[in-house]
This record gives sequence, C-alpha cells and structure tokens, in this order.
Amino acid sequence: MTPKFYINFRSHTTFYAYLKRHENLLFLHLYLDLFSYLLDKLHNILICIDIPS
Repeated sequence: MTPKFYINFRSHTTFYAYLKRHENLLFLHLYLDLFSYLLDKLHNILICIDIPS
C-alpha cells in the first residue's frame, strides 16, 4: 500500500506538470495578480487624494 503522502506528492507534481504544459494559464494567473495589485495601489492613491478634501 502506498502512503498517503506519496499519493499527495504525486498529484502535486502532476499539477505542476499540467501548469508547465499550459504556461498561458500560469501567465494569466500572474497577470491577474498584477492587476489586483495595481487596483490596490490605485485605491490607496484615491484614498490619499480624498483625505485633504
């Protein structure tokens, strides 16, 4: 019987292999991260602009 950890590790490596085969999905994820980061920065800037008024 194979240990549970080994099965989890196998599925994990398969997932990474899937990501490597579909690198555009990985890039999409990175772009979404960057987009949310920029939205957060923009939100902070708008708050800073609102404070003096």
